[in-house]
Amino acid sequence: MQIYFSWVEGNQPLDIPENLYQEDLKIFKLTISQREGEVALAKAWIPPHSVIKNSWAIISCEDNDKKYRILFQGRPLGFPRRIDKDFLEIELSAEPFDAKQQLEEWAERLKVPILYDPLFIERGDQNPVNGLEARSELFYWDRCTGKVSLSNLFEGKREVDLSQYVLADTLSACVWAKRR
Repeated sequence: MQIYFSWVEGNQPLDIPENLYQEDLKIFKLTISQREGEVALAKAWIPPHSVIKNSWAIISCEDNDKKYRILFQGRPLGFPRRIDKDFLEIELSAEPFDAKQQLEEWAERLKVPILYDPLFIERGDQNPVNGLEARSELFYWDRCTGKVSLSNLFEGKREVDLSQYVLADTLSACVWAKRR
């Protein structure tokens, strides 16, 4: 499996197929993570003299069927996290440019009786999270499209099989259990 990293000018360029197989940077190590209710982050170890642009980036791969798939798209968060003679560690955020607008739209959609009561919200408070108070859902940011949706904490909607994208013995999982 080949992984590609390409810099792209402008907003979330999913509709430009050339960006999926363009390699602007070599990636030595890649970690993509996302927690419940948070935007996905990607950490990449790249060559030490790489040019880090302040633009959108796409991380994609070529699978076994010779198809290109987006793994992540986002923009750099400030300076490299780590700098040494062999590598730079950069961090990218999948938060889209229109994040605030998407949350405001969701906030309006969530204002439905029984699950939302303005009596318990301070006047003038426009926090989109208030619409989630009586729900078992959190906002979910898609790491590839940047679109926000709702993710139910107790009921899954899909299962993703990543086994074909993971090299043997490189995947680890951490499970936290509450002691009684």
